[in-house]
Amino acid sequence: MDGEGGWRSTIRVYLFDIDGTLIDAGGAGRRAMTAAFAEAFGIDQPFQAFDLLGRTDLNIAWEVCERHLGRRPEPQALERFFQAYLARLERELQVGDGYRVLPGTRELVQRLAGSPDALIGLGTGNLAAGARLKLARTGYSERFSFGGFGDDGPDRAAVLRKGVERARAREPRAAPDPRDVWIVGDAVRDVEAAHAIGATAVAVASGWQDADVLRAAGADWTFASMVEFDWWLSEGATGGEERADGPDRA
Repeated sequence: MDGEGGWRSTIRVYLFDIDGTLIDAGGAGRRAMTAAFAEAFGIDQPFQAFDLLGRTDLNIAWEVCERHLGRRPEPQALERFFQAYLARLERELQVGDGYRVLPGTRELVQRLAGSPDALIGLGTGNLAAGARLKLARTGYSERFSFGGFGDDGPDRAAVLRKGVERARAREPRAAPDPRDVWIVGDAVRDVEAAHAIGATAVAVASGWQDADVLRAAGADWTFASMVEFDWWLSEGATGGEERADGPDRA
């Protein structure tokens, strides 16, 4: 339904993943976390035969310690690990090469940030402090004033629920229908977590899983990149006319 002046009576909430969706950090996060595991727990090569895609930082810490140490870390040890990780991450982002803002993200973020029908935040497995570090070079990090983060728990669906909760605390008209929450990510776990909270899953094949994999996981909309997602939105998709088959532009 449209409100006065053609505005929607409700506001669509967009929660964005970071790595592989908004940016490619050039492996900075993996290098920083590998060094932090060695420093905090004496674990070398923590990610052998370990799939990082779509996991939260807390889940990664728990599972790596369980595999290598046979137990989850104590809270104080976990805090030391994350402090070491964030310090390493900041350095890696400063000195490492390969960092890039993914095509189309600036335009899309600016478009949605200027829309009265949209509220944008983050739905990421990164710690909140890690998310800020990774987005600092994008030029649009200030547009994301809320979100769900890896600090909020090990389960990605719980992270997204927290992001939605914070969106609704900011704006009472935000997504009363869960389908008006659009989760934008590049991994199967993003799709699964979106559906776990009843949200719409928008998949972009800009990361490490291709469009066929994302489509097979049940993404409601699949795009080759943010460029195409932005184009689609600019053509009027913000009006809420959703199609069950999706555009499948990838």
